Amino acid sequence: MSATRVLALCCALLLPTAARAALPDWSGTWFPTGSKAADPNAGATPSADPSVIQLTAKALAMRAAVKADPHWIENAARCVPRGMPSDMAPPNMAVEFLLSPERVTTIAENGFVRRIYTDGRRHPADPDPTFAGNSVGRWEADTLVVDTIAITSDAELAPQVYETGKTRIEERMRRISPDRFEIDGSVTDPDLLKRPWTYRQLFRRATTPMGEFVCTQNNRDGTGKVDLTPPAG
Repeated sequence: MSATRVLALCCALLLPTAARAALPDWSGTWFPTGSKAADPNAGATPSADPSVIQLTAKALAMRAAVKADPHWIENAARCVPRGMPSDMAPPNMAVEFLLSPERVTTIAENGFVRRIYTDGRRHPADPDPTFAGNSVGRWEADTLVVDTIAITSDAELAPQVYETGKTRIEERMRRISPDRFEIDGSVTDPDLLKRPWTYRQLFRRATTPMGEFVCTQNNRDGTGKVDLTPPAG
């Protein structure tokens, strides 16, 4: 093998390491601490207060119809993800960020996984809707700018209000100090929102290892109706 080919091969092998070293160093585990737009009882979850989220007449009609359903149960009570953006900061659960040259992966203690591709790809022409949505991002200095579409209509934007195929979320993620991290987000949906809903999710670096939370382990609602019968024994 020629010296030129050996040098090229060595450079190719070293490239991922060099690209990884150039990334901002905020990989690790972070704990949600609050939201700029949170109501007193919402913890770190972005607020669904009407003064913050301006719902359209269509969204209000959806909420009224869902409230009128005697069998309606919110996602969390059925061990179903709430979806974006709420599941980026699940109450009382840590979130781990894994940074690589072409992708940022987030894993919450409740098992919610999100993949943000930073390899220059565009959104698919016909993406499959999911709770996490389809996310592509780009780096602007130390800030990750993310655009998310294709969020399933089973995801909850607000209590009794479900997202649509037109829901779009734009985020700017950055570490603001060694132990503080923030996400500035903006949600748009012409069917649900009169104006963009903006929020800020705040995190501190976790001081304990990631735990495990398996919702279905203690879930007794298997029929769509809440069963409050105490367990035997």
